[in-house]
Amino acid sequence: MSTIEFHALLHAALHFHVLSHLDLGRDSASLYNDNQEERSWVSSLLRAHQNASGRLALQFLPLQTGGLEELRHRLRHGGIQGLGDPQGRTLRAAFLAAIDLEKQLFAMAWGWEQSLQSQRLARASRALGEPLTKLREALWDGTGPVPPLIVLDCAALGTHGRAVSHGDRRVVAVNLGAGMDHALLQIFHEEIHPVTDRLVMQEVEGVDRDTRAGSEGYALHQRLEEAAVARGREVIREHAPDLADGYEAWAGRFGMAV
Repeated sequence: MSTIEFHALLHAALHFHVLSHLDLGRDSASLYNDNQEERSWVSSLLRAHQNASGRLALQFLPLQTGGLEELRHRLRHGGIQGLGDPQGRTLRAAFLAAIDLEKQLFAMAWGWEQSLQSQRLARASRALGEPLTKLREALWDGTGPVPPLIVLDCAALGTHGRAVSHGDRRVVAVNLGAGMDHALLQIFHEEIHPVTDRLVMQEVEGVDRDTRAGSEGYALHQRLEEAAVARGREVIREHAPDLADGYEAWAGRFGMAV
């Protein structure tokens, strides 16, 4: 049986906190939260973000790094796919500057919340471990071993999620504060993508995914999301029908409810 662990890591929470200050407009990758104090670094970072074709790499970078110093090293010295050109280097430098300006105050607030955070992680482990294990085993049945899963609690993600395959494991970031029911379905959705994305991509040539509405690659983004939502619906109907109503309510925010 594959293991599932729940953690809260400062560098990941800080990274998404910085991203949540950027108003990306009609972009599915946007984490913008307008209920925050203005920051002096936002305009330069937003401009650099808009100019970099590889900007989406920032959405996954903290899930591929083990701590703040490694994150800072990658931003300073590179090795981030898609961010090696001049525009990418400018974005990395602007993001590193924002991280350094925010890290002290963010770390102080982080320290104050450690007790509540520990309670939330323990609650998530109790509430989500068993149903996630069941859903993941059903999802991966016949396609290979279920990889270990690390779930990171990052408040700035709001109702969104981010995920990568890193080494021999999956790493998924969500906001556990959005509620356990939402977290369960969001984590499961992120876990579906590696199963369904490769099937969709086998049928597509010459188009890069783009999360910006109206862009050339947005149709591919929508197709990938639709395939994941549809597969999730199949698994839940067969293996966890008690979650079906909740799943349709969750899918409704994508406009993909039945």
